[in-house]
Amino acid sequence: MSQSSREEKWIQWMVDAQKGDPVAYRALLTDIHPVIHRFVSSKIKKYDSEVDDLVQDILMSIHRSRATFHSSRSFSAWMFAISRHKVIDFYRRKGVRQEVSIDQLDEKELQTKLSAEDPFHLKNLENSHEELISAVEKLPEKQKEALKLTKIEGLSTEEAAQKIGVSAGALRVRVHRAYETLRSSLKGKRT
Repeated sequence: MSQSSREEKWIQWMVDAQKGDPVAYRALLTDIHPVIHRFVSSKIKKYDSEVDDLVQDILMSIHRSRATFHSSRSFSAWMFAISRHKVIDFYRRKGVRQEVSIDQLDEKELQTKLSAEDPFHLKNLENSHEELISAVEKLPEKQKEALKLTKIEGLSTEEAAQKIGVSAGALRVRVHRAYETLRSSLKGKRT
């Protein structure tokens, strides 16, 4: 099954589940379980015995958050955003800080992280992985820091704002400007 047909199937099942269809909801959870399990296994290899518990925690979080999903968005991006946040919470409880460098991410991870909540539709631009990394690295330092903390490391707006000593509103402005700058520089490379 292709990625796009799987995505369409997941979106339809979630829409049906939001309308109260238990069969669609069960099918969705059954289908995404192994995907989430693989994701979690790859992220917490050192804590292999805790993978199943974290997967269940993620599924419960998806259940609690299901009303926030909008069918016009990517289900995968929404699901992996929840999953990433749960993995980050897991490491916080363990007292482990996980730093993620942009150039350590593969192309798909980087595109997903930058486009999950992307009001500027960066995911629709056809740029190479290297161009995207280069564009992020060329951002003004404050924009790059805000983008990395929220989209790459997965911190909430409030957590990232507190970490760098600015208000949540100021941080949102920095992220917004970072997206504008990225969109402008990446669009310019295509023409």
